[in-house]
Order: sequence, then C-alpha cells, then structure tokens
Amino acid sequence: HGGRLYALELKSYRDNPAYLRALGEAAEYGRELGLDVIHLIVFVEYIGDDLRKRYESEHQDEGTGMTVRPLLIATGN
Repeated sequence: HGGRLYALELKSYRDNPAYLRALGEAAEYGRELGLDVIHLIVFVEYIGDDLRKRYESEHQDEGTGMTVRPLLIATGN
C-alpha cells in the first residue's frame, strides 16, 4: 500500500505453546520479506481483557530482530 510492503500472518489459537511458535513463525516470515514489523492475527473463541493485554503485547523476536504485533480476534459469543 502506498509503495510500502505490509504483511499479516494468520493463525488460530490452540494453546500457549502454539501461540509462542506462531510469534516465531511470524517473525521469520517478516524477516524473509525484509520487513521491520509484521502483524500476527490470531483467531480465538473468546478472550478476556486480562489475557488480551498479555497476548496482544508487542513482541521483539531475539533471533530475527523482528517486531511482531499480535491482534486477537474473538470468534465466539
């Protein structure tokens, strides 16, 4: 958009270990694209405010130097 490349990584939430792997996968994908920041969109049935704050905090990947910005999308009621 506007001559700049943006990327999204989409995942469905299964459990915390899978979420942590998704952060790393998103960081690697962003690195491969030559970006500084990538957005990780995670679909989850439900998430409370306390967990949303924890899971949506910006992540700095040590291995790639990438910034991953997670956003959780609640799909349930």
